[in-house]
Amino acid sequence: MSDIGNTTVHAIGLGTEANLDGAILSDLAQSTGGAYTRAGDGLDLKKFFALAFGDIFEAGTLTDPTFELPRDQRESEPVEFAVCDEERITVVVGWDRADGDLEIVLAAPDGTEITGSTPGVESSTGRTWSFLKVPLPHAGQRAGLWSVRFRRPAVGGEFPPPPVPLRYFMNVIAAGGPVMTPVRATRHYHTGDVFTPLVRLAYRDGQDVHDASVRLSVTSPDTGAGTVLTRTGLRAPAEVDGDMLPAKQATLVAVEAEQGKPLFNYTERWFDLNRDRELTGAFEHVGPWGRRLTDLLRVPGNHTLRAVGTYGHDCAGMREATWSIHVGVGIDEDATDITTSVIGTGPGGTVRVRVTLFPRDRYGNPLGPGGTLDFDIAGVPGSTPQGPVTDNWDGSYTVEVLHDPGSGRGPGVSVTQPGRPSVCLEEEDDVPELPLPGIGRFAWYWIVIAILVVIILILILA
Repeated sequence: MSDIGNTTVHAIGLGTEANLDGAILSDLAQSTGGAYTRAGDGLDLKKFFALAFGDIFEAGTLTDPTFELPRDQRESEPVEFAVCDEERITVVVGWDRADGDLEIVLAAPDGTEITGSTPGVESSTGRTWSFLKVPLPHAGQRAGLWSVRFRRPAVGGEFPPPPVPLRYFMNVIAAGGPVMTPVRATRHYHTGDVFTPLVRLAYRDGQDVHDASVRLSVTSPDTGAGTVLTRTGLRAPAEVDGDMLPAKQATLVAVEAEQGKPLFNYTERWFDLNRDRELTGAFEHVGPWGRRLTDLLRVPGNHTLRAVGTYGHDCAGMREATWSIHVGVGIDEDATDITTSVIGTGPGGTVRVRVTLFPRDRYGNPLGPGGTLDFDIAGVPGSTPQGPVTDNWDGSYTVEVLHDPGSGRGPGVSVTQPGRPSVCLEEEDDVPELPLPGIGRFAWYWIVIAILVVIILILILA
């Protein structure tokens, strides 16, 4: 990557595990101090921009759930949220269909309803979105429990169009008050790693919040791309709208289309975070919130994290933050299969050996084909790699090494992945018997016997 100076890059992966390369996007964002987020569809993309607006220009997000409004339902159930010392709140709603429409109805703690026509507020509406911005206090109302609901606008005419089902998200973005931000200390994640997510919840001047609690949701895929690709094999790259789709993504997209359903499903788990001094390195009740999760990263792919915090005693407030991480396959020494075969002799008494690896992590997830950029190969004592790694397109990889039979070790290689120590992969058995050059191995036995017979005959005749 070329030097981009102090520019911060925030990357968005639009699509499923099948059609995006989360590893590249995550690395690009985190290398500049930015955030990576996966957006599963267009609605998620709208939601991301609303969240980004809150993070960049305001104090953050109070709440950002996603809902569905059936065609036979005119109005949604109210969603409550707490306001404490905010200076302004902005409610954003986005929906998935241009033939639908929603308007925002905000209710203050005393029950007063606020809409886009209420004096003193700012509002705007597009084809698939709407927002309502309310300065606080409004009509004397600020701290307390607010609520918002969404309704279909009244449609006039003799033959109004029928209502349509809508999937929609809502954001409540705050100005003023504390800010919740993820602490991104690690650039690369792999299966089997200990994962310690950290978030800060504090005012911009560093002042701490009181009576706070933070929970974390982690949404993870149920299988890895390497598992699918190992089963299907890797296909050729494909051209899509003039752009070349790499073989890995092209195969996944094609298989998903053939199956007629998503290749990957997702599960959600919740965890309570705390301020353990040994965990965060800060004094008790100061610093980020976190938790040490030793067995969470079991499946490779894109994982979405959502931190939800509450704070305050006399008045209660809330904040949320959402981001994604990409988890690669952590190649494990014990789970990775290795086979070797002697293919000839080398200089100085060395032997040319073909080493074939089938990389897996400790949970059995295969790296799968198309992963030559995910690891680097180096030598081990007694074995020196010769040339590049070959992707066999079936989940295995081959490299030729020059092996010294006198090293006392079997032929092998070391594998290094970004942010992880090297893994030594060696053949446990003794070095295979070596073929003698030029003729078959067993032919030499008969040659030696023939020479001995000739010597004996010479001695007898003499």
